[in-house]
Amino acid sequence: MDVVITAAAIAAAFFLGGVAKGGIGFGVPLVSLPLLAVVIDVRTALALLTFPIVFSNGWQAWQGGAARAGRPRLRGLLVTMTLGCALGATAIVRLDERFFFLALGLIVLGFVVTSTLMPALRVPPRYRGPVGALAGFVAGVMGGLSTAFGPPVVMYLFALHLRHEVFVATIGAIYSYASLLLVASYVAVGILTWPLAGLSLACIPPLAAGMACGAWLTRLASQATLRRVVLIFLLLIGLNMLRRGLT
Repeated sequence: MDVVITAAAIAAAFFLGGVAKGGIGFGVPLVSLPLLAVVIDVRTALALLTFPIVFSNGWQAWQGGAARAGRPRLRGLLVTMTLGCALGATAIVRLDERFFFLALGLIVLGFVVTSTLMPALRVPPRYRGPVGALAGFVAGVMGGLSTAFGPPVVMYLFALHLRHEVFVATIGAIYSYASLLLVASYVAVGILTWPLAGLSLACIPPLAAGMACGAWLTRLASQATLRRVVLIFLLLIGLNMLRRGLT
């Protein structure tokens, strides 16, 4: 594929991921990774996502920094996330690409399905520790495999029924930790190299532009409407990933 077309497709993938992030607060890897995998190989796509994810999650953590009071305890979740990410990152360098597409398709479709259930989820206080640890481990494995830590974390935090500002601050803190964990894991297994790190940094501007666009769109349409649009888009992406994994 022509270099210019490939570069434009990569920029578009990050822009659309940024729109999701700016509009609904998450979705960079869920949106960008499947689109990147259409034009470049999977491991390169994972490497390119690394620093844009660090940037977007750092921005989100900064946005929610004022609401630190009331955050749930996260130690167990973060410990198991670390273990899961190491496992996932180690596995991705050994997995066949078809399996990756199947796994990514299931992750995306699973997120779409569970997103409709999140308002009804609730974790009693006495189970928060073990459920949080389980969510952290699953998120870590998924993050190591696909950079998409979000679905289990979002589901867990929704089930705690936190105030909105506390939810934003908490998920920002978790995502920031996950971002640094991702960098360390991908460097350790050889996915993120110096040349790819430079290219990854170059992908931040289109992502930032998309985030600004997403934030602007929230002033034109409700967040619920944007969420539905993103979920429909993710449904189509997930089905396409399954198709690629099965053919």
